[in-house]
Amino acid sequence: MTRLMDAKKHVLVLPEGVASGEEGVRHHRFLSLPHPRTGRSSLFLVDPSGRGALFEVQRVDQAGTPRTWFVDQEVVNDGSLLLLTPFDPLFLLISYLSLLSPKFLPYQDLWETVLLQLSILDPSQRTPTDDEKLASTLTEDVGVLSRLGCVEARLKAVCEKREHAELQLFRLSPDLVLQELKRKIDGLVDPEGGIFEQTTTKDAVPKPEEEAAANENEQPKAGKESSETQVAPQQFPTLLHSLVREGCGSDPGFSKEIQREARQRVACSLVGNYLPLATSTLLSKAYPCPNLDTHLTSLQSSSVLSATYHPGRASTSGGGIGSGAGTAGAVAKAKKLASKGSMGVEQLKKVSTKGMKKLDSFFFKQPAPTGAKGVKRKVEE
Repeated sequence: MTRLMDAKKHVLVLPEGVASGEEGVRHHRFLSLPHPRTGRSSLFLVDPSGRGALFEVQRVDQAGTPRTWFVDQEVVNDGSLLLLTPFDPLFLLISYLSLLSPKFLPYQDLWETVLLQLSILDPSQRTPTDDEKLASTLTEDVGVLSRLGCVEARLKAVCEKREHAELQLFRLSPDLVLQELKRKIDGLVDPEGGIFEQTTTKDAVPKPEEEAAANENEQPKAGKESSETQVAPQQFPTLLHSLVREGCGSDPGFSKEIQREARQRVACSLVGNYLPLATSTLLSKAYPCPNLDTHLTSLQSSSVLSATYHPGRASTSGGGIGSGAGTAGAVAKAKKLASKGSMGVEQLKKVSTKGMKKLDSFFFKQPAPTGAKGVKRKVEE
């Protein structure tokens, strides 16, 4: 928990070691910068530890539902939850430098041009919020961003460099951008340490002495159990749901190529949330998924066939899939099954109806009353 502005308090979840104590992140610098994908004003926190890293500030809130936090003996009126997650400034650089013309510029002039382009953006794309008061003007925030060591290092990784009159000039390189993004995608889908695999410790297999202790109904020491036999849970279960939506889960029946392409597509979708639309499209094209597309097409075809042919229309044993006789027999069998009623209906058909009145005998036309006709005739006269 920390104070962000005035006496207003918020509850934050942030990485360990970023801030501690009662002060929290009260005196640390927040930057209000356009989001790399949407252009809307977003909050970023400069790493208070002095390492020059960035953290993205995300608010988790349920609109229309009043909430509060109870922290120790205090009540925090703002019931939202702020999440601070590490953020790669590469996404900001790709978005901002894509607005510039392809010219070589010195580092300082490059950021002045970026500031000019961000200032003339459509104001409707930048929706100010209450938290925007935490940061200074756009000019100061962009200046702070340009002076961060991590930003300068990431800029050199995606820009072409040229020396001129003792000045180092930079220009955004689409090839270097794609190279860095592909490195990110490959890291996300890497079976060793990626976000889709279950991580286990090297010593997850019990040692011989521990097996002997288990056979003798002895409990291993708590220290060994926590440091040697602990198996980490699945890192990101929601990503598995994304794989299922792509038609590829953890079923061993899928080929490795289909699983790999499905993971690449999900990873491209995740990274694309922080890229301009044009760059996200180029990244997706860099990872073609022919096997996955064929698999998804077959799933769609199977869905169409299931909706067209009802159960019971399978071809008979005497004919194959393309056999006309087998198809005709299947259709005839389906019609017979459709005309057959349920067990209760079939039993009612066997009941003797001798001496029973027919159902339509209870419904007949009522005779019109004579008195009403006489009254009508009198009124007409």
